[in-house]
Amino acid sequence: MLPFIRQMVTLQFELVSFLQMNFYNLLAVIVVSLFTKAPSAEMIHGLVFGTATPEQKAITCKSLNAWDIFKLVNVLAITAAFYIYFW
Repeated sequence: MLPFIRQMVTLQFELVSFLQMNFYNLLAVIVVSLFTKAPSAEMIHGLVFGTATPEQKAITCKSLNAWDIFKLVNVLAITAAFYIYFW
């Protein structure tokens, strides 16, 4: 019974340490966000696919080739294989 209790204490310590670490990270993100000026819409325009103009989206779609699609399919297949294997 003693090894089981020792294992539980170790797991509890690791969980508390993990939660404390995440709390401090979350606190740092909130503090930095509160003291940093928000970027303007022009500054973040086109940064991600959702904020791209139709012209930028057309250029992105035209730049894709068979090699890009092949790599995408392989990454998705490997990810699915890991999910299936470790489920």
